[in-house]
Amino acid sequence: SNQVGTWLLTKETCGAVSAIMATPGFNPSPELVETCGSLFISTLISLKHAGAAFAARDALQEIARMCLLSKDDELQKIPERWINRLLDEIGSADKVRDSTLRRSTGYALGFVALMRAALASRSNFSTLCDRI
Repeated sequence: SNQVGTWLLTKETCGAVSAIMATPGFNPSPELVETCGSLFISTLISLKHAGAAFAARDALQEIARMCLLSKDDELQKIPERWINRLLDEIGSADKVRDSTLRRSTGYALGFVALMRAALASRSNFSTLCDRI
């Protein structure tokens, strides 16, 4: 059906984008990285299908890890902005109410992705996790 096609396409797209972003030698601009991460977060909190949400979580985790391992100061700051977005949105009753996954699981998946990235990169782990 159309819904199955949509979540499958979303799932595959998340994986492909994060793989490209994390390819050694590819140096995406901070703006591109931030936009992709924001789209992954939007996917996490707006889709009903758990498979697509988990794909977005994995993709967010991968590009957050890439950011935290980067020597580029601007890239290193991006995961903190994603955390701020998630924290701001869970403080908004309208945003959480409109999250379509049961009990706002998408927000939790976003936080898990960012904490896993911090742990995997071994950088800023306590700072990022303390914020969450």
